[in-house]
Amino acid sequence: FLPLAMPDAVPVPTLARGGRQKGPKKAFDMTRYRQRHIALRIAYLGEKYRGLAVQDNVEDTVEGVLFAALVKTCLITDRASCNYSRCGRTDKGVSALDQVVALHLRSNLREGVDFVPITASEPPALSSAEIAETGVPAGIHSADPPSLPPAATLQQSVKPEIDYVQTLNRVLPHDIRVLAWAPVAADFSARFSCIGRTYKYFFGKRNLCVERMQRGARALVGQHDFRNFCKMDVVHVSNFVREVRSFTLEPCSLDD
Repeated sequence: FLPLAMPDAVPVPTLARGGRQKGPKKAFDMTRYRQRHIALRIAYLGEKYRGLAVQDNVEDTVEGVLFAALVKTCLITDRASCNYSRCGRTDKGVSALDQVVALHLRSNLREGVDFVPITASEPPALSSAEIAETGVPAGIHSADPPSLPPAATLQQSVKPEIDYVQTLNRVLPHDIRVLAWAPVAADFSARFSCIGRTYKYFFGKRNLCVERMQRGARALVGQHDFRNFCKMDVVHVSNFVREVRSFTLEPCSLDD
């Protein structure tokens, strides 16, 4: 006997509540929403991550987790289309308490950037006794169109801006937190608009000579050309002079 060909598996339709069949999930369409350029202030513990920056074939990076949260909450479509910039990179195992990134995120606002303009307000209502005593005020007649709602009502009727901090922290792991957000100019870059950075390094003392390290640190304070210490990016960077405002080494304990 010839073997019988088994028919292809037929997918079983998924039923929603009430017995209705669920249709395919619609793809999120970002073009239906306005976007705005904002800066996010984030903090993360880098112990279990392989650095901040997204890397090919590496999933456990801080940015990888952050972008997954941004897509899941429908704040962006993907990284390529959100005009993303970061203040600086951190390596494997390194933490950051005040990192800044900038990008375009979905917004609930329909007009303006940081405010909702109030165009009209309703005059105070008169009681029936006041109208009977003084007559109908000028300009108020039964044939007039209805007045606009009070300013407070207008303001409440406008959908408030998305709470980016709460929205993202709800889906992010506890070792990555969004601390705050702020609107920024269209040409703002988290990297090139930055005017200062602070780094803290912790070393096991062992046989280190703190006094000699302090002398070496003092030699770096001031303005210096650091082109030999950085990756050359002649397209975006032409000035390699940076100012080290302070460089200190201090003994510390676990209680500090």
